[in-house]
Amino acid sequence: MERPEFLLPHVKHDLKHGILADLDELAELAKQQPLRKFERLAAERCLQITVDAAITVSIHCCKKAGKNVFGEAYRNLLNAHDLLNSPIPHSLLKGALGMRNAIVHDYLNLDWGRIESVLMDKQYQAIGEFIDSGLAYLSQ
Repeated sequence: MERPEFLLPHVKHDLKHGILADLDELAELAKQQPLRKFERLAAERCLQITVDAAITVSIHCCKKAGKNVFGEAYRNLLNAHDLLNSPIPHSLLKGALGMRNAIVHDYLNLDWGRIESVLMDKQYQAIGEFIDSGLAYLSQ
């Protein structure tokens, strides 16, 4: 079975010093003033990338553990969640996946208030922690 060790440092670095740091910066900016169009688009894209990374890591964790990998992202996230004994509530993973799907597939009807809430409350950090635990598992 192919193991993605060569990706692990790159992904971890990009999340910590790139995407998650950008989201932190956007969250701080949003506390000071309403985000402008391009800042909102940046936030949406960063959130999408974060959830996509969680999906990818969950698939690799399932493969490493010899578990079935499904075409349904939520099922893979839950399997990896249980495998990693993650403290993150299932509802947060479900909400993150739903938000990602809305950003990707229903962008004309996005509820910015929900995305802003995720940003302001820094809920994306829990997904970052989930990814970190998955990367730690994959590096063993």
